[in-house]
Amino acid sequence: EIQQVCSEYVERLQALSDRELARVKKECSARIKQLEQTLTEKERAVQDQLVDLEQSKSNVSQIERSVETKEALLKARLDEVEAERQRVSAEHDQISSRTAAEREKLKAEREEISKQRQALAVDIKAAEDKLSSI
Repeated sequence: EIQQVCSEYVERLQALSDRELARVKKECSARIKQLEQTLTEKERAVQDQLVDLEQSKSNVSQIERSVETKEALLKARLDEVEAERQRVSAEHDQISSRTAAEREKLKAEREEISKQRQALAVDIKAAEDKLSSI
């Protein structure tokens, strides 16, 4: 942009007198200083943006590490919960199995007691019949 401005002024200068030449040189110098200042400001703004970008990248990296750590902790906790679920499930199966075995045992005992009652009832009836016949 500076080169373009200077080229335009050079073309004008060739057609001007010495007095006008001094005025144009002064205008050209002022314009160049203004453009240099604008350029410097833009460079500063770009530098500031680069610093902000680097900070943002750093923040993103920190967040990513934090997320990875949390994911690892959640996975570990999930593994713990799954292990506990399996332990409880196995314990439940074991209790269910023992309960079923106990039920079968109690059922067999009830049947045996029922048979013994019937036998006793028969014996009592026989004894009563014997007593009544005496």
